[in-house]
Amino acid sequence: MSSKLLDNHDFDELDALLSSVVADENLGLDGVHGLLSALAAGPGQIGPDQWLPLALGRDPRAIHHADLDRLIELLLTLREAIDYALDHYSYEPVLMEHHHDDGDSDLDPDGWCVGFAAGVDLLDQPWTAALRSEPGVREAASLLQSLGVSCDPFTRCLEQPLAIDDFQRERLIQRLPASLIELRQYWEEQRDDHQPRSHRLH
Repeated sequence: MSSKLLDNHDFDELDALLSSVVADENLGLDGVHGLLSALAAGPGQIGPDQWLPLALGRDPRAIHHADLDRLIELLLTLREAIDYALDHYSYEPVLMEHHHDDGDSDLDPDGWCVGFAAGVDLLDQPWTAALRSEPGVREAASLLQSLGVSCDPFTRCLEQPLAIDDFQRERLIQRLPASLIELRQYWEEQRDDHQPRSHRLH
C-alpha cells in the first residue's frame, strides 16, 4: 500500500475503527477505498458531506462514538492519499485477501467494486456522457465492469461483460491502477479548457 500520507499502521487503525464505530453498516476498508478511488479518478468534486454517509453507512451526525472524529480524520487522509498515489503512479487498490488451508491466498475485488460503483453513481450524468462519447473512457470502464463494478452508468452504456476466470481476474487487477490513472488524467484534461483534444485519453 504505497501512500505518502498513510502507513500500514494507519490502515490497520482505519480498518479497526470502521469495525468498531459503525460495525457492519459501512462499506468496509476495501469498499471505502473503492469509493474514494472512484471519486479521485472521476469527473467532479464531491465533498465529504456527500461521500461520508456512503463510507460510514449512515449520516455521521447520527453516530455517537468517542472515536468518530479519528475515523473521519483517517478517511479524509485516505482521500488525499489516493489522489497523491494516482498522481504519482503509485496507486494500489485495497482488496480483501482470502487465505486457504494450503497456504495459498487470492485477492477478492468484490468489496472494492461495490464501493467504486457507489462513487460512480454519485456522478451519474458526467460518467454517462463520457461513456457515450469517449472510447477511452468506455475501455477503462469495461475493465472495471468486468472486474465486478456494477453501477447505473455502466449498465446503461456498456455491453454486459462476459464471465471471467481466476486468471483473467488477476490480470484485470494488475491493469486496474493504469486504468484509474488514465481516467483521472482524462477528467483533469476535461477541466482544462486549453488542453488539445488530441492529448486526451485514447
